[in-house]
Amino acid sequence: MLLKNFTIYLLLLNLIRFSLPVSAQSGSLHEIAGLYAGTIPCADCPGIQYKISLLRNGTYEESALYIDRSNTPITSGGNYTIEDQSIVKLGGNPYSMGLFRILPSGLQMLDAGGNEIRGALADRYILTKLTRSMKNQQTNQDDIITAPLNRKKYHQGITFYATGNEPSWSLDIAAGKSIHFKTLEGQDMKTPFAEGIKAMDQHITLFNLQTEAGTLSIQIQQEECIDNMSGIRHPFRLIIDVRNNNENETRHYEGCGTYVPGYGLEGKWTLKKTGTVEADEKEYQRGLPFLEINVDSSSYSGFAGCNRFMGKISSIERGLIRINDGAITMMACPDMEREQAFLSALRITTHYKIADGELVLSNPDKTILVLKQTPASVPIGYRVIDLWVLESINGKKADPKNYPKELPRIEINSQMKLMGNAGCNNINGTVEADEKTIKITAIMMTKMACPAAAEETEFVNALQGANSYQVENNRLSLMKNGQETLVFRKTD
Repeated sequence: MLLKNFTIYLLLLNLIRFSLPVSAQSGSLHEIAGLYAGTIPCADCPGIQYKISLLRNGTYEESALYIDRSNTPITSGGNYTIEDQSIVKLGGNPYSMGLFRILPSGLQMLDAGGNEIRGALADRYILTKLTRSMKNQQTNQDDIITAPLNRKKYHQGITFYATGNEPSWSLDIAAGKSIHFKTLEGQDMKTPFAEGIKAMDQHITLFNLQTEAGTLSIQIQQEECIDNMSGIRHPFRLIIDVRNNNENETRHYEGCGTYVPGYGLEGKWTLKKTGTVEADEKEYQRGLPFLEINVDSSSYSGFAGCNRFMGKISSIERGLIRINDGAITMMACPDMEREQAFLSALRITTHYKIADGELVLSNPDKTILVLKQTPASVPIGYRVIDLWVLESINGKKADPKNYPKELPRIEINSQMKLMGNAGCNNINGTVEADEKTIKITAIMMTKMACPAAAEETEFVNALQGANSYQVENNRLSLMKNGQETLVFRKTD
């Protein structure tokens, strides 16, 4: 049904005719290669989230996701050419979008005659190029995009997930429960969980599974993998081979995957034991060492007994953790041995376990550290820590039609970090709050071209302008100088 609707939409595009000539822009395979995205108009839905990846070898891959109609994009691909140094022409697939004009910073979708689509929605046919330089404006943009999905998968019990394109497929692994593989074409295989087999170099995990429908072979390799549709980087590359019982042919799939981080680690943890020896606060002049973990950014900070430290976590899977060396202050203290012992213990940690409010860090040889969760680390403004979806803005009810992706939503975590979506673009920032006042700063936003730019600007400005708040009846009200500007309702 989706494919039929997609075809009808493309036929409608082909009927649009205009005589305005196309202005020339120089172009080559090298210059225009990259990922382009935008939300284009849809006759019977809020919009179509469209992405196209133009590769330097003259091939392309595209996807179209119908908002509010499907959770799975329609994908296709083929070869493309550049005509008159100004027009990108897609070939090899009857369902492709067809023709685009090359712009200095993107692509403009054209009708079948190579003419500009005009009218009130003309600007919605312009795709923005998602360049590396744009990504560098936000060093953690991939984290911003994947954090909400990671949290959702975590609460679903998923420990590893992966996706691929052409055709579109997905894999969910729930350790101890199940392994589920499915494709847009209708292939659906689900089997009880089985442990993967580690290859000799330990960087590859293999699953050879037998299901009622056939065999499923999965290879997970630890290697950076960039999704060719979204441009998001993942730490694992996958190769999947499927053979149905009624077929002799093996179907081959490739894509990218991610282990779902252990969100139970988030928060502040204070030293309780070193090995089996109880920590004595009297032996630390400035207080017991502690470790604070931010799961979404895979980062840590803390206090070693004298000096403060911070850094990145390279692995934060459920049950597994690797804490990289980071930065540390250089204060001279009378007793450095305990501090060095604490920092050394963090470096050699490979596993963790959480039970009864305690975090046990260990490696295959022994328990290294035991830390206790510290409720005092929760800020005074703890009432704002939750998931919130927009209900009204500046006295007006939030209308889903004004936002191409979804109603704006935010999440404020225990580290007082804000992340979410402004209706099209993803955002993140920092929150300071006490019992009554609030300050939201350092808001960063992705740079997708969206038709709701004015609504997004209004939303972000209201966030940044808020200076007080109230939480009542599962609603968060943000106010500026006593006047209510944003109302959110609590959501799961």
